[in-house]
Amino acid sequence: MSDLSKEEWETLKRLFVGQSIQRTDSQTIQRLTEIGALQKSKKGLELSSAAYCLLIERTARISRARNCESKAH
Repeated sequence: MSDLSKEEWETLKRLFVGQSIQRTDSQTIQRLTEIGALQKSKKGLELSSAAYCLLIERTARISRARNCESKAH
């Protein structure tokens, strides 16, 4: 799951913050489902626990990098 395209990453982030992915193309949704990032539920598609962990980890890493960058300037 670490090999995500920009569109796939943006789709996961939108789901993470509760936004709709209705405008996402079907190929992206299919790929995310195939790699286990999305799972079907009674409500439709939702993030898998692995995708949640990945999003939290990467978001934290980005935040730490930005903080270090701002302290260096």
